[in-house]
Amino acid sequence: FELCALLIGIHAILKKSIRLIILAGISAGIATAFKQPGGVIVCVLSIGWILYHRNTSEWKSVWKPISALILGTGSIWLLIIGYFWHKNALWDFWFLSFEFNFIYSSGFSKLDILKSLMTIYRDYMMEYPLIFLPYFSGIIASVYTIAKRTAPPLLRFFFSMVLLWHAGDLLGTAVSGLFFYHYFVQLMPSFVVLTVVPNLHYLYGCLQNRQNVFFAGTTIYAAILFMHLFFPHTLLPSFDRWNYIPPQHMLKKNSVYSKHYGNEYYLNPVYRHPDHTLQVRKMIEIIRAYVPADKPLFVWGSSPDVYIWSNRKPASRFIYASFIQGNFHGLSKLKYTEKPQFSILLTRMQKMLLDDLNTSKPVMIAVTINTIMPHTAFFWDYLNTHYERLPIQQPLPADFYILKEQTSPDMR
Repeated sequence: FELCALLIGIHAILKKSIRLIILAGISAGIATAFKQPGGVIVCVLSIGWILYHRNTSEWKSVWKPISALILGTGSIWLLIIGYFWHKNALWDFWFLSFEFNFIYSSGFSKLDILKSLMTIYRDYMMEYPLIFLPYFSGIIASVYTIAKRTAPPLLRFFFSMVLLWHAGDLLGTAVSGLFFYHYFVQLMPSFVVLTVVPNLHYLYGCLQNRQNVFFAGTTIYAAILFMHLFFPHTLLPSFDRWNYIPPQHMLKKNSVYSKHYGNEYYLNPVYRHPDHTLQVRKMIEIIRAYVPADKPLFVWGSSPDVYIWSNRKPASRFIYASFIQGNFHGLSKLKYTEKPQFSILLTRMQKMLLDDLNTSKPVMIAVTINTIMPHTAFFWDYLNTHYERLPIQQPLPADFYILKEQTSPDMR
């Protein structure tokens, strides 16, 4: 949707079309709904319109297309807000999507974010050099085209937009503060365009003169890249390091899992061991046995999918408790910062969680992360006071605690 917004937006800029810029805004709104950093495309298109028409009569009415772009994006968010308002869940939605996530980057300085980004680039360049080679080549080709005064204005404008888009994607993704490896996927649309289009443009010009030489070189490179993606683990290093599985293995595992587990196959991510499906099946059985269909469940950890698997409603607005329990997120660093608002925010989150639990009184609490840290003591105190652990013998993805006054079904 980001890419569609860019292509429609560029066409709208060239045609001076308000209708098309609204359509680009709608596509940008959908992209933003999937992942908030997608909203940078709105800024990119706004800047693009200003730059392209800065020396024309359109400059005086630049507010019209920008307003239309914002209107298109806003229309999607109005629909989203209207939906959650209709479901009486507007404030819960707002809390989870915005207020709760503000704590995500609260303990990190701009230097920390930059170091994290550079670390990701370094690791990925070492892991996938054949992909990053054309990426940097595409950046160089784009900058060269923009700086080349004799290049067609439209081509310079397009490459400027692609570079601006990728820079915006980097900024929007890095704002979260914790640049995990899987966040790199958010950069893929602009990353791919920047990698492919500039190189193809110059490769096409070269092919016209030395077709056979460049065709042979391109074929060899494509073959190596294909082998890099599709060869088995044993022939290529460190795939498991990033939970990466070549496509041929994913297709094979998908086929085996779906035949063996039927509909339950969809509960099992392809990178997990098949035993995980059996564990999930048992976990769902336990939850459904102890938690009536009309009663809430609380999951402590990073597994909100448990609510969906077991078809039980959450007992708290904190369906994803990583920010509070601090596992691999920024909260463990908050106590080292000198800014008092972070500790105040954390305390507020803890109180909100306890208020939710005291109000809903979940029949069961499933604990998927057992790490006990100073700032999670409040939860464990509450858990040990009001709940008792189920003596489950087999290893499962969670430990289960039920209310002390709850009647236990026979699970033998």
